[in-house]
Amino acid sequence: MIYELDFNDNNEFKKLYDLYLLFSEDIKTKNGIINKNNIIFNVYQGDITKGIKWTWGINELSINYFDQFLKSINLYQRLENLFNNKFQIGGVSFITLYTNEILEKDSTFHLDIMSQYDNSDTNIITVLIPLEMSKNAGNLQYKIGNIVNTYKYKKNKLAVWDSCKIWHRTEPFSNEHNQERVILSLNMMTDEPWAKNALKRCIGSQGNIIRY
Repeated sequence: MIYELDFNDNNEFKKLYDLYLLFSEDIKTKNGIINKNNIIFNVYQGDITKGIKWTWGINELSINYFDQFLKSINLYQRLENLFNNKFQIGGVSFITLYTNEILEKDSTFHLDIMSQYDNSDTNIITVLIPLEMSKNAGNLQYKIGNIVNTYKYKKNKLAVWDSCKIWHRTEPFSNEHNQERVILSLNMMTDEPWAKNALKRCIGSQGNIIRY
């Protein structure tokens, strides 16, 4: 199941938007480490969706922007209430896509985390929040059994799910002009050692170079 939680625009969210704008041109044109005012990100070209990039916060200053936003909307407590578990940040990133077309073959259904230790509890979660989105830039498709559903990103709403259980992908789209799609992504985990190790392994392969 994908859960949707509301939040109001606030100063910490605006700071995240401004942070993205500070780095946006570098994100579009570069891969690897980018550093502005000692705020450090790592830009990684992904392969799950054609043209997608993860821009990971990899030092305390960059991660703190995301942490302060979560605190401002009381998300840590809300997630604990929702999943009956306490979560901490494992990775933060901007997920960006700039293209006019994503075909069926360009976007793969996937789990964010795979682990043989996963159980009926929820120990690793994905949180996605739209930051910048053209009208037809591709929403989120996910599977319940063999049925494909579409979650439409909305302003001031976040989507959250168990990272080990929901198969999902970027919804294919086709437009005449390039579409801009910027999503705030948070990978969160409990204190379970297997959850920390599984998250570290998976997001490490996608360019997150933080060491726990």
